Amino acid sequence: MSEFSLSYFLFLSPGDTIWYAGVNKTIERVRPNVIVTHSCGAIWQQKGYIVMVAAQTVAVCQAAPESVVVAMHMNAVDHATI
Repeated sequence: MSEFSLSYFLFLSPGDTIWYAGVNKTIERVRPNVIVTHSCGAIWQQKGYIVMVAAQTVAVCQAAPESVVVAMHMNAVDHATI
């Protein structure tokens, strides 16, 4: 029988977000076991990215090498770049 630790912390990026200092500071402070990112590289009205691109998701992985990073929200095909 396996044990489940209640000390697991999950960091779900707050909806559509990109990599910036605030995300990094939160990872450093919370040290989550699991991080869920929106990572389709969506662009909104040609004004810039509103979710992480591949390189930003890799930056999350590098900032949290002990965490499991789950890249999701890959279904925004109308404005995704990845």
